[in-house]
Amino acid sequence: MILLLSWAHDNRGSEIARMLACEHDRPPFGAPMCVHLRTCREPWIKYVKWYIGAGFDTELLCVPCAERREQDLPAEVASVCEECFEYATTEVCDLVRAGGQPEIRIRPEPFNNTLNESALRRKSHYSGHCATQS
Repeated sequence: MILLLSWAHDNRGSEIARMLACEHDRPPFGAPMCVHLRTCREPWIKYVKWYIGAGFDTELLCVPCAERREQDLPAEVASVCEECFEYATTEVCDLVRAGGQPEIRIRPEPFNNTLNESALRRKSHYSGHCATQS
């Protein structure tokens, strides 16, 4: 068995190897997908854009895998190359909804909640006449 690896960087800038599920020797592209989306070859399989709680990072899950996630059950995902990602998301998969939750970030600094009021300028009316012919 041959393992095809691509190189990525972790959040500290260190290089890490990441295997592509599509087995193409190309860089990973797009959000990781469940096996059902990666292997589907006939239209149309419905899928969910699943927010994983880290920033706006997502995974793409078929509806049954998304339902598993809603029940706190695992749904395995893996990365694919750009060609496989584009094929899956445009040729055989149909986005039906979003699920999960994006990360909620808290900003602990003080917030100025003073209300500022300002006057609106009055509209000037056009004094010209419309030329109409009868």
